[in-house]
Amino acid sequence: MPGWSLAQPSGKLSSLDNLFVLEGLGMSKNPSITIVAYLKARDGMDEALLLELRNLVHATQAETGCVQYILHRSVEAPKDFMIYEIWRDQAALNDHVLQAHYLQFSALAGELLVEPPIISQMIQIA
Repeated sequence: MPGWSLAQPSGKLSSLDNLFVLEGLGMSKNPSITIVAYLKARDGMDEALLLELRNLVHATQAETGCVQYILHRSVEAPKDFMIYEIWRDQAALNDHVLQAHYLQFSALAGELLVEPPIISQMIQIA
């Protein structure tokens, strides 16, 4: 069992709502949130990871706050996957990490992934 998990113990990701920079840029206090997640399968686990990711994508796309949730696979390195996500706001993203399908994937991730995913949280600025 790995020493990492996709969900933080609180079930929430950090909030950008109170950053004064957003107001200075003329942005609303609840901008859409973009996530780019890179995942790499363990040797021999790429098809199992693909199956679990497809299940995650299908369930996630039905979430109310999900604007976009798209799975990609590297052409050059088939064990490498990327998920491009857009969430209505931080509250929708916080809700996502509490959903049963996310928690189920998170529990399996240590067996399927060679390392913790690289996750970048961004906001649209232009």
